[in-house]
Amino acid sequence: MGIWKFKAACRLLVGLALLGAAGVAGAATHEPPPDQTLGVLRPGEGRPQPFSFPSETDLEPLMVLQTPSVELTGFEEPLLMTVEGGTDVVVIQNDRAFRRRRTLVLPGDTVAVSARSPITLGTTEEIVVSVGDYETVWKVSTRDPNQIPAPFSFTSLEGQEPAAGVTSEIISLRGFEGELPATIHGEGQPFFRVNQGEWIRSGSVAAGDEVQLFATAPEEFGESREVVLAVGPRTTRWTVTTRGVGETVKFP
Repeated sequence: MGIWKFKAACRLLVGLALLGAAGVAGAATHEPPPDQTLGVLRPGEGRPQPFSFPSETDLEPLMVLQTPSVELTGFEEPLLMTVEGGTDVVVIQNDRAFRRRRTLVLPGDTVAVSARSPITLGTTEEIVVSVGDYETVWKVSTRDPNQIPAPFSFTSLEGQEPAAGVTSEIISLRGFEGELPATIHGEGQPFFRVNQGEWIRSGSVAAGDEVQLFATAPEEFGESREVVLAVGPRTTRWTVTTRGVGETVKFP
């Protein structure tokens, strides 16, 4: 039997096997068990000509992606193609989509892989595609989270009683994603609290959290103290000033 007749016969057998083993994407929703027979053909040994899929970067979470199609050449026997890793993986073989991770491929077949980007920001997933004993990795990465808060500030307090404990107004943090470290330092034993919780000197905050500051005013009349709150890379300063001799206390 000539090589082209052999290939035609193999394609016919694989086509019949695929009809019985799995449906087109949308119809097939379950992957076959690892020990399920891949039709009447058995995979041979060998490898195709090397191929690769370009990495995808700076993506939003759960985007649907698809590699370019590649034509498999450089081998003569049917080979087993497997896909490991990734989310919602679909294999496109000769323009037909199958929601499974194992299939037989023949010389001249075109293949591509579809998947979703990772669910979290700043994450890279490696999807390993193997054909015979050849292996390539398709990397899919989401963008880094925005970790710079929108500018924020606290109103300075003036005319305060010496050595009195004072608190700032409550502000809401905006403009960033995920959690950021928060720390406070300065004179007057400063603290901050998040969402009316306990007074702390370090912790973590998320966008939408409400923050309030505490400090002790200077011991002397007419003096100022400065407190610095850092949220991620952004800082703000809060000043507390005591009243002068003979002045009355100013309330915010």
